[in-house]
Amino acid sequence: MTREPVPEHDSARPATEDVVLFDSTPTRVCRTRTAEGRQVVSKSLRNHADPAGAAASIRHEFEIARRIRSDHVIEVYGIEVSDDDVTLVLEDFGGRSLDQLMRERPFTLRETLGIGVQVARGLDDLHAADVIHKDITPANIVYNPDSGIAKIIDFGISSYLTRE
Repeated sequence: MTREPVPEHDSARPATEDVVLFDSTPTRVCRTRTAEGRQVVSKSLRNHADPAGAAASIRHEFEIARRIRSDHVIEVYGIEVSDDDVTLVLEDFGGRSLDQLMRERPFTLRETLGIGVQVARGLDDLHAADVIHKDITPANIVYNPDSGIAKIIDFGISSYLTRE
């Protein structure tokens, strides 16, 4: 599936924080709903000691993710910068990290193979776009057991492949 290019700013700014999916000192990931009612995931770097560095980090992740057109890589909708945080607005397909899910239950062979194939296709799409992820772990693969969809997330330390 080919997706249209993503604008740098999107009216998808989260209006509410419904469910916290991940929370650490600088990073908070929430399943939210926009003012228009669209369900999204927001990734915020907040109260950062280096606001300019946090903004650069999120912008880097945004720039890399927006280049990827893949059913197996999370879609990025926009980026928002305010006085106290920087927020990346992402697609929400109802998934949770494999890291979390693996602690709750075992996966069937069918699920495991399906996830593996989708991750391999996502990596193929990343590499075709000259992007190297650098951090493929269960924490950076999101899976929805109801739909069987798996997607690669978190391009914070990813880089572009240079060709010689």
